[in-house]
Amino acid sequence: MDEITKTINAIKTLKIQGATNVALKGISLLTLAKTKKQYESIKKKLIAVRPTEPMLRNGIKYVDFLKATGFEVKTAVEKYKQLIKTTQEEAIKKAAKKIKRYDVIMTHCHSSTVVKAIINANEESPVKVIVSETRPLYQGRITAKELAKAGVKTTLIVDSAMRSFIKKADACFIGADAITAEGNVVNKIGSAVLSLCALNERKPFFSITELLKFDPETLKKPEPIEQRNPEEVLKTKMRNLKIENPAFEVIPKNEITKIITELGEITPSDAYFVTSNTYRWMF
Repeated sequence: MDEITKTINAIKTLKIQGATNVALKGISLLTLAKTKKQYESIKKKLIAVRPTEPMLRNGIKYVDFLKATGFEVKTAVEKYKQLIKTTQEEAIKKAAKKIKRYDVIMTHCHSSTVVKAIINANEESPVKVIVSETRPLYQGRITAKELAKAGVKTTLIVDSAMRSFIKKADACFIGADAITAEGNVVNKIGSAVLSLCALNERKPFFSITELLKFDPETLKKPEPIEQRNPEEVLKTKMRNLKIENPAFEVIPKNEITKIITELGEITPSDAYFVTSNTYRWMF
């Protein structure tokens, strides 16, 4: 199996998971193209591999934009990787300052940005974290283990216990796989359950994310929701049994207090304006 096929399969099967990791690994494949035809073929595969991951698609746009101005593909790819690193670091700094204001927070799934922000905040002001396990692939367990290893006092719960545990939290912080033109956030399935619990208990709900996850395609159509293999939920096949396995869901902007980005806190409704003025090449 060649490196391109191997990496594409790893992204598809979530051996490489998380929007940032998918973008970093995926965009690197463009440097392996030896011809224009192969370059276009790799692009097509990357665009299709995870439909709800605009950070990777935006990376392809960025590389093409720089190519058109005379940069080599390898240089353009490295510039996008550096842009991801810089924007993530800034978002983490700004989010850590916010997290420090709370004693107990809740999160869902696994976001490298959220994990690093919590760890940074905990180093200056101890914080307790409640993490839901995130079925069916349990990415929340990854979050819980990383936080605990870093010295953060962490409680792992099943997803269905969110309603009970939200009462113990002061605020919620999640990542994002996509930001839509309307200002909604798309994140792992279960995130909107947490946002509803937070809304009901009047707890602030934040999304920590880089604006590179804004999806310009949502100006024309809704964000696609990836439907994953039913066997991730249950391997047993039975007559009259249908299994649905959506990987993501939309958190409406009216349930999001603020989106914390590399530029600071923004209201969800301002996401399009701020992104289009900051990253014109994206549109």
